[in-house]
Parts: sequence; C-alpha cells; structure tokens
Amino acid sequence: MDKIDIINPIKFCLFIFLAFQSCNYNDNKNLGDGFVYYADHKMISNSTGSYGEIPSNVLEYKHDKKFIIATQKPIENDPNELMYDNEYVYKQGYDVIYYWIILKETKTVIGPLTKVEFLEAREKYNISENLTLN
Repeated sequence: MDKIDIINPIKFCLFIFLAFQSCNYNDNKNLGDGFVYYADHKMISNSTGSYGEIPSNVLEYKHDKKFIIATQKPIENDPNELMYDNEYVYKQGYDVIYYWIILKETKTVIGPLTKVEFLEAREKYNISENLTLN
C-alpha cells in the first residue's frame, strides 16, 4: 500500500508538468536569415527585432532562399502595435488584404502593398513563379 501512495503523487506531478509543457508549445516557424513567423502574434519579424516586420494579422506566407512573401489583413487598434519597428499606413483601410515582400539578402521589408503593387514588385525583384500565394 505504501508503494501505491508514493507512485500516485509522482504520476500526478508528471502529468501536471507535461500539461504545462504543452501549454508552452508554439508553432513559430524559422523562415531563414533570421526571420521567424510568430504564430502567437500572427506576424513575421526577425529573431533580433532589428530588421522590420510584417505586422499582425499574417494570413499566409511562402518563402525560399531569397524572399518571403505574405498576405496580411491588418488589425485596427492592433494590440501588438507597440512591438513594431515602424508605423504602417493602410491606404485602403483595414478591411483589405495587403501584400508584403521581404528581401532576405538586404533585410528589406516592402509593404503594405496592394495586389497591383505586389505584382509589379514581384516582377521587379524577379521572384520565382514557384513562390505563390493563394
């Protein structure tokens, strides 16, 4: 009986430990060259916070060795706004999807762009046709 009393508290503590560990799990994705998709904030930034970012609410992103492209629907009165390096102007309002390009080599973030501006920039920077957004 004494052995059972000791094992049950140990199992209970292990269960609690594992439950808390699973709460700390995140879906952050390394996009290369120091850029990370932060799932909890739905934004793309670099791990040091020094190159600029694509603010919340990133809807979709694709990346390769040279570029990151993304779509974003901005959040009015974004609670993450204090974390951003820049102040962004959404010339078509907050109910529109915007496009972004990150040039990894130069750590340049371009956006927010309209779809037409995005397609022009895509051509200008020779972004591969294999890198597409839905």
